[in-house]
Amino acid sequence: MTHNLEEILSKISSIIDKKNSIPKGYVELEDIMMADSEQDPLYDKKPFKEINAYNLDDIKHLKMDIESSLFGVDGSSKSVVDTNEFAILMCRIVGTNLKKRYISEYISFAYLENEKEYVLEHYFIRGMRLFDDGKIGNFDAYDTRYTFKGKRADPKEIASILRKFGEWKIVEKIMEEEENAIIIKDGGLHSTVKEESHLINEVIKKQRDNLFAGLIKNNLLITTTGRNLIYDAMIYVESKYEYKRWLFGEIAIGKYDIHPAKIFIAKFHESSRPYRIDIPKSLEKDNVIELINAISLYTNDSDFLGYPYILVMADRESNIKDHEIIKYKNALLYKSKKLREMDKLFEDIHKMLWKM
Repeated sequence: MTHNLEEILSKISSIIDKKNSIPKGYVELEDIMMADSEQDPLYDKKPFKEINAYNLDDIKHLKMDIESSLFGVDGSSKSVVDTNEFAILMCRIVGTNLKKRYISEYISFAYLENEKEYVLEHYFIRGMRLFDDGKIGNFDAYDTRYTFKGKRADPKEIASILRKFGEWKIVEKIMEEEENAIIIKDGGLHSTVKEESHLINEVIKKQRDNLFAGLIKNNLLITTTGRNLIYDAMIYVESKYEYKRWLFGEIAIGKYDIHPAKIFIAKFHESSRPYRIDIPKSLEKDNVIELINAISLYTNDSDFLGYPYILVMADRESNIKDHEIIKYKNALLYKSKKLREMDKLFEDIHKMLWKM
């Protein structure tokens, strides 16, 4: 390592360490709260000192058959062919527990109909039919939710929206067919996409005797210190309590339909990191604790301590392998001369360079 590189790394490390040190003179630890827009606040929130922490080790285990009741929901998508004009993805959505599986596979096709609008279409392959074949909707190619610095949206991003829709449709199916289901979905209960936000709120209305939550692996919310919400919550809880496994919240409540949820932080295992958990606003405190307790019973797998194993299962079963999309790609390339030309034109140059 050169002397110059050592200096660079030392400078970066000092900035990070300073940023993540306990704040002094700026705000007391217990007065920290989740940050939000001052112009149009999305949440009702309060400082940490007014928020409860629950010891998960004090909660009695549920008497219900968790193996049959607890479902994990996740989805994946993989490009068959994508260019700057259109994208064809294979998508797989899975809702699973230790005894039963819900699955849906489909082709998602997004193409630029004119320079201002994408058309999103769906074609069913196997499993549960979640949508009618054909057009799902039109999306503004310059919508700021999908663009970067005003550029036109990536068609692959538009095509992947259908995977998100599919995850909520699977949650809905489980709720319709199962009694007293406990469902944990990969990802939050929020969306700025109008159609997905509508789906989220419709699912919540159909909740009945079922419990469900969303687990967020990559939390983007920060606190008034400018640090990650999960980090500050962990520092606060573990400085005040001796709990090994805990639930902290509710930290904030969404005010609008784009995030109809209460926000919690949960640490399921003493040797793991905490996660942000989104729970429907309508759920009472006792049901929230019951839900978190049920999830925590399946977070002791040695492969991924502190992470719900049922979500590990859903991720593995939904994951699309490279060899699975080859048959679709070859068939499409065989049928379309233009597609063969464009596939060659938009071949990933990075992959070719990395092989050299």
